[in-house]
Amino acid sequence: MRAICALLWVIVAGSLAFAQTPAVEFGSQRYIKKKEMALRADEISVEFGLEKEPLAAWTRLLTFHWLPNADMKPASAAGTMGKFIEEHAEVLGSRVLDHPKTGEAMLDILYAMPKSEMAEFNVYKYAPSGTGKGMVAARYAFRFNLGEREGTEVRKLKTRAVAQMGKFDMAAVRSYFDKPR
Repeated sequence: MRAICALLWVIVAGSLAFAQTPAVEFGSQRYIKKKEMALRADEISVEFGLEKEPLAAWTRLLTFHWLPNADMKPASAAGTMGKFIEEHAEVLGSRVLDHPKTGEAMLDILYAMPKSEMAEFNVYKYAPSGTGKGMVAARYAFRFNLGEREGTEVRKLKTRAVAQMGKFDMAAVRSYFDKPR
């Protein structure tokens, strides 16, 4: 009887631990929740990283954003983010991809970090929140050292990331913020 109780305890405790760490699939990788923060009183950001990679030294990151008071103009939000990054980094290439049929827009941007050998590409996807006001966003980021990867490899990785984000269902972001945290 004690063995059965012990086994049940392990199963329940393991299930609770798993349930407490949200995870997201992107591409062929699993990202687990690493950090949640309020950017302002009305904006929330949640960072998901690779399971075995510490947040302080990430190379791949998936971030969800809840922007409840933002204008519901995804292409405008993507353009604004691009301008913000341009003010803080050396942009090596960017484009906004507007999808009026779905009401979504994406920002594909590659930049070098100031005073660093680090480069990063990000793919942001913006969509209406589904509540009638505001937006949600998802961001995939890939960080690497300059000279560590060939240009053709970076282009392939970036192209794949844009395709994956294009297919990414923003319902996952909406439902994350619908759940109590």
